[in-house]
Amino acid sequence: SPMERLGESSNPLDKIAIVSALDPDTGLMLDPSPSERDTVVDGSGKLFKIVAPPDDMGPDVLPLYWHLKVRS
Repeated sequence: SPMERLGESSNPLDKIAIVSALDPDTGLMLDPSPSERDTVVDGSGKLFKIVAPPDDMGPDVLPLYWHLKVRS
């Protein structure tokens, strides 16, 4: 989150959402990857704001899912 990039601690209300990186219809990688302007909807319809971009796992790693830091 912007706070963490400035060296401040993270919000204790933040949660981790594990989201598939593959399009369910085509099986191809989603492009572009999620950003802090996007929201995540859980199975019950609750909205969560993404507060940090997905973690980079390295240049040669093709992610099957993203770990996203979200806040309700």
